[in-house]
Amino acid sequence: MMLAPPATATRPFVAWAWRYLLAHLAFRYTERLLTSDEIRALPSLCLALMTAALVASFAGVRWARASKAIAAVAVAIEMASRFPFNSNHSFAETLLLILFVLVDFPEAEQRDLLVAMGRWIITLIMFHSGLQKILHGTYFDGMYLATRLDNDRFQWLLRHVLQPEEFTSLHRALQAGSEGPFAFHSPAAIVFSNAVYLSELLVALLLVRERTRALGTALGVMVIAAIEVVAREITFGILALNLLMLFFPLPWRKAVAALSIVAYVALLAAQWYVGPDVFLFV
Repeated sequence: MMLAPPATATRPFVAWAWRYLLAHLAFRYTERLLTSDEIRALPSLCLALMTAALVASFAGVRWARASKAIAAVAVAIEMASRFPFNSNHSFAETLLLILFVLVDFPEAEQRDLLVAMGRWIITLIMFHSGLQKILHGTYFDGMYLATRLDNDRFQWLLRHVLQPEEFTSLHRALQAGSEGPFAFHSPAAIVFSNAVYLSELLVALLLVRERTRALGTALGVMVIAAIEVVAREITFGILALNLLMLFFPLPWRKAVAALSIVAYVALLAAQWYVGPDVFLFV
């Protein structure tokens, strides 16, 4: 069966994965609280609820349903407060949470289904991301990336793929408030722009079949890492990496989840020394 999980969806692993998702959401609410100029009451409430859900997840089987219910309330409040401006990332997180809420952890078949659905989610995320870029048509000639030349996240990389004259011309046009049109003419830049959606689609296609899944997971890790180097969407990048780990052996999954939580704590600690600018992601 395509994307069927191996017999590693153990009850301890699913409980660990649930705690990781709660920690991820708590971190994202903390990031929003520290960097947003909006009213802080709702992010604070969501963070308090998610922290309570995380604590309840360690309190034994009797508190499992309470943990799920509290987390569901927090996500519902957060999604409602941002509607209709919710990001694609938040919808993916919500879908994951719904799956965990619906699954009965003691049931082996349901745990296997949960892992299989997690694999499908990251596969569909990669496919949707690539398809969306094609449908919008802003990557064929580099239009989207060209409009990001005034952004430090993209600027340092695009200096290496654009001709110096082209980089200067596009950057000056953006600084002057020009409405465009913006497009790349350098062959290397055009190849780079088109490689973004092609690599995402390729990862999705490779993940579907068992024969190519090992290559797909390896390429997926590289694609996500490359996206993070440029876009620095650290929060979702870490979550996507953990979803990709569902294709890896169980020890890898646990190790990456543990390192992810360490990364969240490190970023929060860095905030005290660097300030909110450390959160250069969405």
